[in-house]
Amino acid sequence: MVHWRGAPRPRRPPLSETLAILADIHGNLEALDAVLADMAVFKPDRILVLGDIVGYGPEPGACLTRVAERADRFILGNHERDALTSPSRHMSAPARAVIEWTARKLQGHPVWERVRERVWRDRPEGAPGLDWLASVRDGDLRLIHAAPDEPFERYVWPGNRATFLAANALVDRKLQWFLAGFEETHAFCGHTHVPAVLIGYEHHPIFRGAGRWNRDLTFMGPNAVFFVPLGESRVDGLAGRKALINPGSVGQPRDGLAAASYALYDGNSLLIRRVPYDVEATIEKIFEMDIPHAVRERLAERLEEGR
Repeated sequence: MVHWRGAPRPRRPPLSETLAILADIHGNLEALDAVLADMAVFKPDRILVLGDIVGYGPEPGACLTRVAERADRFILGNHERDALTSPSRHMSAPARAVIEWTARKLQGHPVWERVRERVWRDRPEGAPGLDWLASVRDGDLRLIHAAPDEPFERYVWPGNRATFLAANALVDRKLQWFLAGFEETHAFCGHTHVPAVLIGYEHHPIFRGAGRWNRDLTFMGPNAVFFVPLGESRVDGLAGRKALINPGSVGQPRDGLAAASYALYDGNSLLIRRVPYDVEATIEKIFEMDIPHAVRERLAERLEEGR
């Protein structure tokens, strides 16, 4: 069991292992390698990846290779699905341009070809679409790329401060609905690119020692709390409390911080880590991608600003 520096041992860890949870790598090899190096200090028992290994970033093949070598399990995200099939109708024009470029780059890549083979070989009889690749059970956990009801598409994301003020009751019901969408006590999801913990309001005292709150993105309603940390954070006391947890994005954070984000978890405690990486090196590679210049500029801007 890993015990994180500067923190007391969990009293009753319900798991016999520590997990590293990664999401939304998005072809950013510099960020992924920085996270893997940081993770090595903690020596997690297993590494789980919640999809969107490719898309947006300049090195989808290299990131797939790293994940295949290092992760114990990975599921697919909407960017993998769209590179395998065709871009979703929900996808913006810039994202569409990148996914088409990504699909061309991945042709013949050995890991990608194994993924493609699995998709068409292992599809459960009668399963609609490819949702079974984006939501799986792992022991006592549920792993989802996006949301419980729409594992490829829907954002577990209530909005921002203006939304909260205008539609507090609606947001609160929506968050309760997300929590009711899975049977397991704890589930992990990605897709929003923002680290967060969604939990019932009655459990809000567990956040008292969790560090600084992102006041623009956190929601606290009468029945649900959507906690977004501002930087690194540790949350203790999760055991036995139903929660939906997002580790943030490795390769394209969108909470205003450029540092890569991932999570360490032992069933009772969650540590959100923020890891600086060579953003400029990734941006240089983005400007070598064969996509429209305006799209390259937007991708570079997002990495620099963390939005």
